[in-house]
Amino acid sequence: NLWIGTDGAGLRFWNRAKNTFTKFTENDGLSSNFIPGIVLDDTYLWVATWDGGLNKINTLNRKVEHYNLYNPVTKHEERSIWFVFKDSKNIIWSATKEGTLYYRNPLTKKFEVFNSGISGVLCISESSDGHLWVGNYTDLIEINTVTKKINRTKIGYPIRCILEDKKSNFWIGT
Repeated sequence: NLWIGTDGAGLRFWNRAKNTFTKFTENDGLSSNFIPGIVLDDTYLWVATWDGGLNKINTLNRKVEHYNLYNPVTKHEERSIWFVFKDSKNIIWSATKEGTLYYRNPLTKKFEVFNSGISGVLCISESSDGHLWVGNYTDLIEINTVTKKINRTKIGYPIRCILEDKKSNFWIGT
């Protein structure tokens, strides 16, 4: 089966065996019908929305919880979410239109700014060694989530996607 995010028509659930589609929109509890990102963890579908924050949907009962991401540095609530990502430790990461990188603290269950110096986030990936790789408008950023050490490499172009292949080579889309 497949969840599909649309640009204004909410979510669609495609049951491939029956070849049927089920709509899920603002009328069903979504905070916005504009869906730029989706990720699934064990029980929940995390849905990034434009101007609606982040939605957590229980896939069993379809109950929706809304999260607006608050940036304590700018003292601004960020509601336009570019994407959402789940790492190998099941931590949910998200970035906003402004580019701020957030993570869901496993202890508090709240979204927090990871590092106020990381901005303009366009994509995120995880390498086989567990490091996060973030692309922004000019840099490739390696993050050791254990030590919180950050290494930046100037690329000079917006990085839209990052992939590590089976031979541990990195492919960067600009």
